[in-house]
Amino acid sequence: MLQARDLRNQMIALGLNCEGRVDKESLLELLEEQGADAILHPPKKEETKQKQNPFKDKKMKKPRVAAQPKAGSSAEARIFLLRGVSDYGLETSSKVITIELEVGMSPLRFVVDTACYYSVMKESLANNLFQARFCGAPDWAQEEAAGAGIRQIALSQAFLAEGKIACGEVKLATIPGELPIPIGTAGILGLDFLALFDWDFDVRSEKVRIATAPKDRRAPVQFDVDGMVLVPLTKIRTPSRAELYACSVKVVMPGDDVQDVKLRSIQGLPDLASSHTMCNKAAAKPLRKGATVSQEKAQKKSTGFGSGLTVKESKAKKRSSSSKTPEELPATFGIGKGPRLAIRQGAALAGDLDPFEELKLTEWPTVILGADVLAQERLVFSFRQNKMWMTPGTGSSVSATPIDV
Repeated sequence: MLQARDLRNQMIALGLNCEGRVDKESLLELLEEQGADAILHPPKKEETKQKQNPFKDKKMKKPRVAAQPKAGSSAEARIFLLRGVSDYGLETSSKVITIELEVGMSPLRFVVDTACYYSVMKESLANNLFQARFCGAPDWAQEEAAGAGIRQIALSQAFLAEGKIACGEVKLATIPGELPIPIGTAGILGLDFLALFDWDFDVRSEKVRIATAPKDRRAPVQFDVDGMVLVPLTKIRTPSRAELYACSVKVVMPGDDVQDVKLRSIQGLPDLASSHTMCNKAAAKPLRKGATVSQEKAQKKSTGFGSGLTVKESKAKKRSSSSKTPEELPATFGIGKGPRLAIRQGAALAGDLDPFEELKLTEWPTVILGADVLAQERLVFSFRQNKMWMTPGTGSSVSATPIDV
């Protein structure tokens, strides 16, 4: 039986555009729609080089936007770095980026989330806003989360950068109950809001330069990106039908050459709202091999036995397997496409964790790039151009520390 990866390769050889399709179900659906025509009329070489963006499909709905900012606006604002929410019983020293959205006289702090399409906020806070108007359930919630109590809210006359950028009326979804966001934040700003602007995050100086995205998608960004590494972004639809941006990433053990041209690139999902970088099992294979060798060497040196685990580690491993706690593996990440990559040192939580299962991305090698890797230095986003820029440096080592419970 063909694996999803082999089926995809054969379909690409036929000239079918498989971009954004990584599981068998979506591949077979494409094969049923276009396969017969591709076999009867094989494409010419020059035609196979032309790839059509799957998100320009006429059947897809027009993307919903969360605001209508004033054109031509630009300003500098402060960002607030808050300790990210810990996952899987692990603490982290990394911090997520938050910005303030002013609604009337109330500055509300939101987490910047590059891996969530919809902007949301806590319903408990929305109920106390004089400028808030509830508008029933949003269309996407009726389709994806019927009965969950999600309602749309309109915030009148919102501003960024201490009033310098007028966003007009901002529409968000309200979530009853708690959100996995830091204390003191109201919600998250997703891609429906972020894509309306170009962003230049300077993490070290804790500032951001914001510019309203021009109507001409090809217009250059207003920021100086000389010397930075260009990272192309591709808009994809996962098998779970989530719409996200993806980039190319190479993952190796620390000390290995991440810029080796023979090293295969895999799919990376930039997620500034995640405090941890995660690799599914398929992406973590080279890291696990290195970790196993290191463990065996360390154990033989200290005890003379090759079990690879001490008594304390054995208990921790048994506990983690029952509670789905992932392994933490040191890693070097080469982010980008081509000979020049943005290199970051860090750690990856390895395993087919909940985010991969929810996105149905357990078969295809995938890395979720969290704030611990992305938010180390300067970072520029232009979603209208499908581009990200990063500083080239090696970054600092970031690791998650297990909580002993």
